[in-house]
Order: sequence, then C-alpha cells, then structure tokens
Amino acid sequence: MQTEEQDEQLTLLEDKAARFKFSFRLLGKEEVETNKEEVITAWKLILRNYVRDIFDLLNLLKENIGLCWMIRKSDSIRLR
Repeated sequence: MQTEEQDEQLTLLEDKAARFKFSFRLLGKEEVETNKEEVITAWKLILRNYVRDIFDLLNLLKENIGLCWMIRKSDSIRLR
C-alpha cells in the first residue's frame, strides 16, 4: 500500500522522466539540424540535471518505502 508521500514522489518522478524524454528528443533534433556546440552543451547540462533529480527522487522513494516496510514489520511483531 502506497502512502500519500510515495504517491507524490512517484508523480514527480513521472514528470521528471517525461521532461527528460522530451528534452532528449530535442537534443537529438538539435544535433541533426544545427549541430551548434553551445546549444548541444546546454541541452546536455539540462539532461544531466534531470538525471540527478530523477536519481535523488528514486533514492528518496527507496528510503520512504524502506521506512514504511520497517514500520509495518515492527507493527506486526508487536501484534504477536
């Protein structure tokens, strides 16, 4: 069962992934059409930032899921 916080994190993660995909396509188009190094470098920086954000969100979600699992585990032990 997901918590509200996990739902929010998943929504953010999906949004970041969609933006990354869109930006990656624009980078590919930019490389083919203009091949301007400064524009390509800027797009790569944008993509790198999305990757960092996605990685941070994944870690946060992983921690949140781990905490929920530990709480449920301790609750089940107490009920015995």
